[in-house]
Amino acid sequence: MAEPHSFRSNGQETIEVEEDGHLRSVTINGREHLKLYLIIKGNQVS
Repeated sequence: MAEPHSFRSNGQETIEVEEDGHLRSVTINGREHLKLYLIIKGNQVS
């Protein structure tokens, strides 16, 4: 089951959705940013 987590930082709303312990999507101010978010966090993107 997907678990959304929402938070605000520097005036931006970020919603992260995790499913089975894996980050499935990141939405910042209503726009999808998963690959960019993973690169910033230092994770590999396939």
